[in-house]
Amino acid sequence: MTAEPEHIVVKPRDVRCGIRLGRGGAVLPVPADRSALSVLSAARPDTAYSCRHGFYGTCRRGVLSGGDSVRHHGSAAARRTRDAMLVCVSRAEAGAGLVLDV
Repeated sequence: MTAEPEHIVVKPRDVRCGIRLGRGGAVLPVPADRSALSVLSAARPDTAYSCRHGFYGTCRRGVLSGGDSVRHHGSAAARRTRDAMLVCVSRAEAGAGLVLDV
């Protein structure tokens, strides 16, 4: 994996959303000005990530259901796979629920 710095830019289309921790787990509100990673790591300090140090992929989490929107399109590593997403650069789409496998 190529080392790339994290570039998260809050765009006007970013809206408040929520992520559910597993099926039936707690729902964490994600403000428009924060990433899902910052909210997830605040709730679960043991959340693994290295993207803030320039390496993508460690924060990849499984998606059990819902839709997400990638906010950084410059990196091939940031692209969501069918059943996982990078929580540092992705968030739930407006009006969609997102359930993470955590």
